[in-house]
Amino acid sequence: MNLSRKEFLLLSVSFVGVGLLGCGGGEVANPDLATAGTTGCLKNGTNGVIGANHGHVIMVAIADIQAGVDKTYAIMGSSPHSHDVTLTAAHFADLAANKPVSTVSTTASLHEHSIMITCA
Repeated sequence: MNLSRKEFLLLSVSFVGVGLLGCGGGEVANPDLATAGTTGCLKNGTNGVIGANHGHVIMVAIADIQAGVDKTYAIMGSSPHSHDVTLTAAHFADLAANKPVSTVSTTASLHEHSIMITCA
């Protein structure tokens, strides 16, 4: 995944802010991603970035964005434990509009993870 400097800074600030505050949620709007052409969640799918990751994986299907209803994902991947991540209808609406979204996983093994979903 190639991030622009602006996207990287937004992602970094999101992860640091969540880590410092101990809470999260909300969306990170980036109008530069709302462009026609080759980018678009409904066209190319998504990329998931998990902060402080140690083997977790999140995959958001185009069909989930199209459905636009709350959905919870288990993000175990190769980690020895799992976390859940819930994306809301509002998150899916933002993804359909090619806007990145951020949230936080549930707590497991005494920690949580910041989650950023962007359009591929």
